Amino acid sequence: MIYPNNLKKKLLNLLITLIISILIISNNSVYLNAQITYDETQNKIIEAYKALLHAEQNGGNITNLSNKLNEAVKLVDLGNYYSKINSTLASKYYNEAFLIAENVLNQVPSIAQEAMINQRNSMILFIFQIVMLVIIGFMLYKYLPSLYWELWYRAHKDWRIIKLKSNKRKNENKEDSYKIDEQITIVTLIVIMIVGAFLVSNYFLADLNKNPFSSLGILGPDGKIGDYPKNVTLGQNFTLYLYVENKEGHIMYYQVLIKVGNATSIVNQTNYLDVPPIAVYSFILFNHQIEIRKITLALNMTGENIKLIFELWAYSVTQNNFKYMGIWNQLYLNVTK
Repeated sequence: MIYPNNLKKKLLNLLITLIISILIISNNSVYLNAQITYDETQNKIIEAYKALLHAEQNGGNITNLSNKLNEAVKLVDLGNYYSKINSTLASKYYNEAFLIAENVLNQVPSIAQEAMINQRNSMILFIFQIVMLVIIGFMLYKYLPSLYWELWYRAHKDWRIIKLKSNKRKNENKEDSYKIDEQITIVTLIVIMIVGAFLVSNYFLADLNKNPFSSLGILGPDGKIGDYPKNVTLGQNFTLYLYVENKEGHIMYYQVLIKVGNATSIVNQTNYLDVPPIAVYSFILFNHQIEIRKITLALNMTGENIKLIFELWAYSVTQNNFKYMGIWNQLYLNVTK
């Protein structure tokens, strides 16, 4: 059978489209079914965190992307929890976290571009303000004394003028007028210097964080300070809340490590408890952000005055690892069978 040329072209295009669609679907299936590991997910999150940190340092607004990445680390925590219980579910959480981190990483360039534009506009505005201040200062320096005397004359034009008998008083009036001119000039210069100092400090020191710090708090089952559990049974779930605050001046990647010790366990600003954590909770918070997160814990050992220790760690870009921040909290529990 002989087909017309236009029909041949349509059949060929249809065949090509069908083949491409099959390839796309098969590739997506392989990608979705791929078992993303914890290490791959964590590396992608750290890569996205570093990109956000760089964008923020250049003036980018990272609030929305920071919140998204914070959701990714929560999914990683869930994946870690289920890794020894249900590997399929753990992989699901790792995959979701990986995709979120990748999406954040893909959006960072637009934030960086926006930051460059904002920095340029801010510099132009600053230069314009300084130039206008100089022009206004020069105009005031040159014309303000004359304006002052013009206004003075209009306010006192109805006064009577009396001729002095000697030149002594006349010379004193001239000296007084010169002093007034000098005072006006000095006041003008002082005002200009104050305004200029304000503009300079507002431009260069606006984002300076003088007292950076981080905070870690433990709240009771009602989300308030107090009413902490004191007696629990072995394996019993109990609820607490973690309070984490970032005032370091930039985005932070925190981890709260929960560990179990005893009355002799020593934890301070320089020493952390060198035992494996029973739970890890991750936070990615932008500057001035506070998060209160509900957690559920259970202890698999019995004893009196068991010390439940909460340590705050943060990711260090220079060390390429998490480091202890010297911030901790602790609770004492009695655990019975």
